[in-house]
Amino acid sequence: MTDTVVATTSAQDIETALTAHARVREAALLTRRTDDGTRTVAYVVPEPAADTGRAGWGAGDVLESWQNVFDDTYEGADEPDGDGENSGWVDSFTGEAIPAQGMAEWAEESVRRVLALQPRRVLEIGAGTGIIMRRLLAGAPVEHYVATDFSARSVDLLDQRAAELTADVPDTGVRVTVCQADALRAPQVVDEMYDTVVINSVAQYFPSLYYFEEVVRRAAAVVRPGGHILLGDLRNARLAEAFAALKAARSAPAAGVVGQAAVTAEEARQAELAADGELSLDPAWLAATPTRVERVSHAEVAPRRGIHANEMTLFRYDALLHVDCPPQPADPVQPATLVQPPPASEDLRALLEREPGPVVCRGVANRRLHEALGARDGVSPGDVPSTGLDPEQVWRLGEELTRPARISWASGDPDGAFDVFFPAAGSTDADHFTLAGAEAAHTAATTGTAARVASVVPYPPRTVKTAGDGLREHLARRLSTPVEPLDLVLVTALPEAPADASALPLPRPGVETASRKADAARGGDLLGLVLEAFAQQLTAGACGPDDKFFAVGGGSLKAAMCVRRLREQGLKVTVRDIYQCGTARALADHIAAKA
Repeated sequence: MTDTVVATTSAQDIETALTAHARVREAALLTRRTDDGTRTVAYVVPEPAADTGRAGWGAGDVLESWQNVFDDTYEGADEPDGDGENSGWVDSFTGEAIPAQGMAEWAEESVRRVLALQPRRVLEIGAGTGIIMRRLLAGAPVEHYVATDFSARSVDLLDQRAAELTADVPDTGVRVTVCQADALRAPQVVDEMYDTVVINSVAQYFPSLYYFEEVVRRAAAVVRPGGHILLGDLRNARLAEAFAALKAARSAPAAGVVGQAAVTAEEARQAELAADGELSLDPAWLAATPTRVERVSHAEVAPRRGIHANEMTLFRYDALLHVDCPPQPADPVQPATLVQPPPASEDLRALLEREPGPVVCRGVANRRLHEALGARDGVSPGDVPSTGLDPEQVWRLGEELTRPARISWASGDPDGAFDVFFPAAGSTDADHFTLAGAEAAHTAATTGTAARVASVVPYPPRTVKTAGDGLREHLARRLSTPVEPLDLVLVTALPEAPADASALPLPRPGVETASRKADAARGGDLLGLVLEAFAQQLTAGACGPDDKFFAVGGGSLKAAMCVRRLREQGLKVTVRDIYQCGTARALADHIAAKA
């Protein structure tokens, strides 16, 4: 059913009412054509709030919420065998701890990309348990390493790790400084200029793109000319629906929450996406950072490396920002051969052995994402042949042939397709583009994405949904004439040219689309809220009122995430409460008794 504005209320009335909201800068009603017909969509540009950890819209204090999660999670992370440094790393699809081999690969690949920058003075923002710090100090002649985190428990662990590292190698002369600071304050916590800033697997916990970009801006201010900012393990916003679909399909293929009717695959995907409280970034938006942030001269964007299929290798990427770096190399003496359509794996090898000059392949289908894209599109993986190339196989082929591949995600393709550049055979030309290569620097400007990346969603889906509900309530109070619930999409900017309106994101079902069901089915009852929070964290998505949380797949991190979700609903609850109560019913009774 299509949501439309009733005729008695004009679009101008609604836009005026929306812009009267304290958190709204601009608003426009546009007619958009979607799969289910023509819809009237309200596009809202919020007032940026980079200087605060609050996501606003009643979602609570995001940073404090995550700080509580990590303080609780890191409580058991000081085992002497080193396994504790992986505390909190849970497989998104199984709900279990990520296998040690997968975590080791993730850490080694992260460090390898930092080592390629030849770091000497390093600032790590969000150092966690010291996974990166320990390996980097063992593999590079670092002079000064500043490790920061906003979690007090993390700082204790980092102090312990630093003491162990300097005790093991006392004559290296390396200085390690550990400080407690959030990401905005971390660049100024020590009076130092760095050649390398590392922000690895941290940005997903930022409340908004505004906050993210302010962190980058402040980090760039303390980087020496020719230095770099490595943004690691970023969630790909263009693949968010595919990730949610795959997670829903693997977690509960045909089951709903115990005591409720079974949900469809589409409903499960929508629920997964709407419950997502972590920040994702469009790779093309990230690649355009030099147009928005002073001193950032170039940006490279590449998928994560690895052979283990997990959330990181499937859906995440790294970005390397160059700070006041010299211009990229001029066009190569040998023009690159553009190969279209991209070849199959065996054909690519033959092509590279036959063609000695530079080779470029654009829009290469990403074989890694075959199952996820099928889940998103409602297609069984067995019904469609798997095509394209695995990025890791491409990297390894380039290494085997001594033609190191530079793989880019800068185009922000919605299916995760990538571009790849191979240098000429025997090339000895060296430059400072170590991630996706100089080719990637042009991609965002040459693929027609400028209008799209100017208007991206600035918040995680859960915050967007909360904001939309709040704005609909604001309209109901502000307008004298009732209106049907509107689809509301938050964006960073409205297009300057009407022709660019088609580049605006469409409303996502369950997130920006208006819901007439609201919480009627749940009735807003306390037990329902607790069950919903439990179900979002449990692998099977199934937990009855009297099921023991820790007996049906719950763990310390999942308990902490449940607490975060319930606190966002305005409830007073702690991780200790979940341990003591055990079941959803007992926890709901306990919360009610404290109210």
